[in-house]
Amino acid sequence: YCQPQLRVADGAVVGGEILLRLISEGKVIPPTQFIPLLESLYAMPQVDLHVFGKVCACLKRWRDEGRPLVPMAVNFSRTTLAFPEVADRLEEIRQKFDIPAELLQVEITETASTEDYRTFQKVVDSIRAKGFRVAIDDFGVAYANLMTLARLGFDELKLDKSLIDCIGDRKGEIMLRQVVRLCYELGLYTTAEGVEAEDQVDFLRALECTDIQGYYFYEPMSAEKFGELLKTQKNDKQA
Repeated sequence: YCQPQLRVADGAVVGGEILLRLISEGKVIPPTQFIPLLESLYAMPQVDLHVFGKVCACLKRWRDEGRPLVPMAVNFSRTTLAFPEVADRLEEIRQKFDIPAELLQVEITETASTEDYRTFQKVVDSIRAKGFRVAIDDFGVAYANLMTLARLGFDELKLDKSLIDCIGDRKGEIMLRQVVRLCYELGLYTTAEGVEAEDQVDFLRALECTDIQGYYFYEPMSAEKFGELLKTQKNDKQA
């Protein structure tokens, strides 16, 4: 599945985040239930690389169909990122489909980035050296040292829904405002996740948060529907 990412300033679709869902007997099983199992079986590297390849294939198909392309973000498990050659594997897949590296973003959870600083320093450096963008996902869930943001060289910080839900609370808003200001000072893009209400959109727009995603605009959708959304956006621009 893919959830559109919109530019706060004008609502244009500027990216998408790939989300895994397991469907069994017509029921959608959330990743919190099946990802830990895959990790325990050491299956996540194969899953992550498979998903990355599927994303590249979608981008190639959309390009061949003449649709405008936007960067696509793929979440990577800590077990996948533990392999030193992960950047080389990503580059091999990218070259196979001839997709510009800047259209592919690797997302690393805040929890993973705090577990082994030195390891992730090398991982982030090697991935960015290939031209891929790297984002820290779910920021606000764990206890990331602020120096992590500066030292690891991320391109984007994705604000967890727990921070967005603080909007409406004075202290929470102060904290969110300072985090976004810090990101601007560090040259990081900011994306607010889990946005579900109009007052949240208004606050983030006034805050000049870079991008936004959440059910207020779009629920996660199939790749086919996301491709149609890109086509519609192209038609709107032509009109």
